Amino acid sequence: ASKTCGRERSREMSTLNVTLTEQKLFHALFTQVSQGSPVIDAGSAVVFLRQSGLDDTVLCKVWDLSDPNSTGVLDEKGFCTALKLISLAQNNHDVSLDGLSSPTPLPVMGDQVQALVKKLQAEAAASGQKAAASGNWLITPDEKAKYDAVFDQLGPDPDGKVSGKKARGMLMNSKLPTTTLGRIWEVSDIDQDGKLDPDEFAVAMHLVYRCLEKEEPPATLPPALVPPSKRRASAAAPPPAVAPKPGAGGSSSAAAAPATSDGSDWVVSASEKATYDSFFTSADKDNDGLVAGNEIMSIFMSSKLPKPTLAQIWNLCDISRSGKLNAEQFALAMHIITRKVKGIEVPDSLTPEMIPPSLRGTAAAAPPPVAPKAGGATSMAAAANVAPSASIPVGKDTLSTQNEKAALKDLKQQKEAELQRATQEKTRAQTELDSAKQQLQSERDAIAELEQQIQKQKSDKQTHEAEHKKVEAEVQSLKQQQQTLRKQLQDGKAQLQDLLNKLKALKAESSKAQASVDRYAQANAGVDRAVGAYSSAFQQKPW
Repeated sequence: ASKTCGRERSREMSTLNVTLTEQKLFHALFTQVSQGSPVIDAGSAVVFLRQSGLDDTVLCKVWDLSDPNSTGVLDEKGFCTALKLISLAQNNHDVSLDGLSSPTPLPVMGDQVQALVKKLQAEAAASGQKAAASGNWLITPDEKAKYDAVFDQLGPDPDGKVSGKKARGMLMNSKLPTTTLGRIWEVSDIDQDGKLDPDEFAVAMHLVYRCLEKEEPPATLPPALVPPSKRRASAAAPPPAVAPKPGAGGSSSAAAAPATSDGSDWVVSASEKATYDSFFTSADKDNDGLVAGNEIMSIFMSSKLPKPTLAQIWNLCDISRSGKLNAEQFALAMHIITRKVKGIEVPDSLTPEMIPPSLRGTAAAAPPPVAPKAGGATSMAAAANVAPSASIPVGKDTLSTQNEKAALKDLKQQKEAELQRATQEKTRAQTELDSAKQQLQSERDAIAELEQQIQKQKSDKQTHEAEHKKVEAEVQSLKQQQQTLRKQLQDGKAQLQDLLNKLKALKAESSKAQASVDRYAQANAGVDRAVGAYSSAFQQKPW
């Protein structure tokens, strides 16, 4: 089931272009922050994301891109997107969804996360060693499919390969030194033709991500990284390691440790180890790679197993009798607890396949497990407040029940204070987030109002332009009418001048006629006078 879930997560995050180490880290961090919930609320996410040290304005942009539907929570894909965007910001890349395909180092999120990063990198190295021993290719099918998609985007040449010119942009996006990229290209170009085929390109991308995780590029390509298509047909893979059988006496104690040390036969599976590592990281408060009994007491006690049984399991896993467990010992303890909860009895001693791989070289020299007896208490027994009759010796000093209770009380008060501070921080972060959202909404409303005003101004401008065109047409018409009237006025003036000239001529003729009339009148008056004189004379004669 865990493998199926892993494939589901891999498909879900395929668009993010994340490596297998990033997938494991992001999943472990999501499990830790969400506390088993399918989503992370805004308050918890803000508290965690602020460990990146980025400015709140950048984190606000990261949140908006990771929560595009404004749900106020992050699912695993959104959480992984946020971490990838944070990595882009921390490495001076543009914070955008387009940058998700660029290779970047793992995000820096505080000492606790960095401790988990180192563990995952160590596991990746161990996985590479195991792949080399088994003859399998170190690049997983999911990673190969992802690199093939990037390869296709570069536009291969007709021979199915990409040249250095085409691959340069993608490789330079990593911002690795050019000398490092040159070494990566040199070892990846296996057939030395100056180009990379899909398998060689996958090797180059894998090495880029390894170098982003502070590893040096190899001088020669490790056998586990040589693509199967490039291996000589005569090269046979080394036979798998076989764990030896118990000795003739039938003993299965730690002294009969197997000759293999790659951990391939360890009872704790890789998926179990990844799950338990997330609990280990959260419990390892001082980040020293070890946990004491008081640090993991709550985790062990949650199994509801009897305290003597938990003390027995602790004693089995504390092989070196240091009073502390490393990550592998803790995973083994959790494995045995899980089996016990399912009804499988706790073994009296560790079988060879139970011994953590890193301790198999020293397990034979370690003192054998000590059966519980009165008079002392191990670190786990003390932390679990086991009665003296079920305690296990750890040395000269022992803890009294009263001191254990006081320590538990102090631990409880400390955890309550931490929880209260975390709750206050969560509330404050939620308040700040709500305030930021309100401010963002106000800015969006203001932008919408400005857009409406701009739209109205555009409409008014179109109306004014239409009216202006109408007025221009009317002015043009008036100008034409003015030209017509001017022409008519000129014509009228010419006609008036003709009339004036004719009138002047008539006046002259009238003056001439008047003079003639006057002359005729004068002549007529003379005639009248002559006639009158003649009539008077005629009347005076006597006839």
